[in-house]
Amino acid sequence: MRRFLGSETDHIQVIHDLAVAASVGVAILIFTNLILLPILLSYTGVSHEAAVRSLREESALEARYIKEGLTAIGGMWRFFHMLLSASGRRSQSWCAWS
Repeated sequence: MRRFLGSETDHIQVIHDLAVAASVGVAILIFTNLILLPILLSYTGVSHEAAVRSLREESALEARYIKEGLTAIGGMWRFFHMLLSASGRRSQSWCAWS
């Protein structure tokens, strides 16, 4: 019986080690993306061409959303509504914007 309990705690220790490793990885990602990169960019700067390209892509995406009548959240719910109504289930108006 004692040996069985010992092997059980070994499995829990492995899960604990995996959780610690995952937490460290997430902490490193957060540090680099939210802290280190903005600091580095503040020293190096962004070229004028890159800024213009970013604004152009953002406005093109915005224009596509307006053209298709989508917003980020509204479009997602419309998509789910379309899937449910196309699958043969009875279409019910369960959201205010459908």
